[in-house]
Amino acid sequence: MSSINHAVEMIKSICGSLLNSKSNWERHRCARCQLPLTDYASVVNGIGPICANKNTALFAKTIKANYVMVLAYSDSVDIAKLPSITVPVWNILKDNVIPAMSAAMKSNPDLYNFFHDGNDTRGFIRIIDWILSFPGIDGTTRKNLIEIVRQLGYVAVASVLEGKASTGESKIWFDTSVGMLCLTGSSCKPGYAAIKKLNGSTVPKYRGDKTPYRVPAKYHEEFLSAAMTYWPCFEEKAEDVVVEALNWLATRPAEIIVNNPTKSSNSFVRFLEAKDGVEFTMVWEKDRTYKVVADIKTIPYNHRKYKPNTKSWFISDKYKTRAEEILKLHYGEGM
Repeated sequence: MSSINHAVEMIKSICGSLLNSKSNWERHRCARCQLPLTDYASVVNGIGPICANKNTALFAKTIKANYVMVLAYSDSVDIAKLPSITVPVWNILKDNVIPAMSAAMKSNPDLYNFFHDGNDTRGFIRIIDWILSFPGIDGTTRKNLIEIVRQLGYVAVASVLEGKASTGESKIWFDTSVGMLCLTGSSCKPGYAAIKKLNGSTVPKYRGDKTPYRVPAKYHEEFLSAAMTYWPCFEEKAEDVVVEALNWLATRPAEIIVNNPTKSSNSFVRFLEAKDGVEFTMVWEKDRTYKVVADIKTIPYNHRKYKPNTKSWFISDKYKTRAEEILKLHYGEGM
């Protein structure tokens, strides 16, 4: 990454020349919050001091990098639409994408999912912050640059650059008494919408309401994604909170096979209309239903599907007879 370090030195030189024309310098705005940059150090970084202080929390919230998409979005950036003074620095960044990918491949050959050290590509983010601080960046170019940040795995930084994330203090935890993942943080409309759509979740009723966001334990992946994307400035270890949720779920009956029968039904199994196969629901019985589901899972996965919204199983026509045999074996005349 020595060439990235060279790019950073080039940025300092360019910003030094901007000082000779203060009117141009003062047009720069923070890439993160869009407020004017008022000193040399901020112009060099492309972000103001308050946003820079959030970097530790933001860079800690990363996912696997996808270098194939990094390359795709890099190729989509139209150099003619970049501020001309930034082009030499941009070219250095682009030339370093493939070497960075090669370095990551040594530990993980999967082109689409890389684990990388948090410091490996931070220089890329610094360059993109700086470019985005220039006035006149068009919407498409800005989107492509932000997507590069996201595909490098820095989802929290990308959301901040989009103006979708709250950079205020937040907190996450798991409430074992009710089996809910909880979060408190500043008002964030996109985050509010992401959590509200999860069945069984609760959200604050109005702006300023201190009631925590609450999400059922089974949505731990969606919760973690929302927290990292929209409220990334929490100090708790996300992995520890998720482990608590998983441990709690392990002590509960498997929700995906629960089905409460109607009072008018005496059947253990009810068949529904389905296209290209058979669909059925089962009455929940702890010992028997676990065994039934285990047998259903002997059917190839691409010929079976569980539907949480209706609590029913779908089996393709090819294995319809096998499904009926399994149900008759366990329920006999109860069907």
